[in-house]
Amino acid sequence: MIGFASHFLLDSVPHQEYSIEGSNGKACLATDAVLSAAFTAIIAGRSPLAWCGATGAVVPDLISFSQRRMGLGSTNWHDWAHGRTATGLLPSLAAQAVLSGVLVAFSAGRGDEDA
Repeated sequence: MIGFASHFLLDSVPHQEYSIEGSNGKACLATDAVLSAAFTAIIAGRSPLAWCGATGAVVPDLISFSQRRMGLGSTNWHDWAHGRTATGLLPSLAAQAVLSGVLVAFSAGRGDEDA
């Protein structure tokens, strides 16, 4: 549940949105998925709880994507956060780099109690 809720908190951080239409969009989506899984593996390690949180954090995007693909319209509850944070590529990367650094620092400081 925390992962699901954190999705909306992190959507409030400025980030770049991209279209997943066409071959370029599919390449962006594939790259995003691979990098996200790799980053999660680094941060979460073998912690089942961390993997559950990461999976929960992806659910809002999966619901939104599925609704649009099935022609069920937009998910206002999800678009609310996305629509307010669109920004350029460089500010997006900077904000995400800072957030990633904070998460890595927090993760490194917690020890290895899951092993």
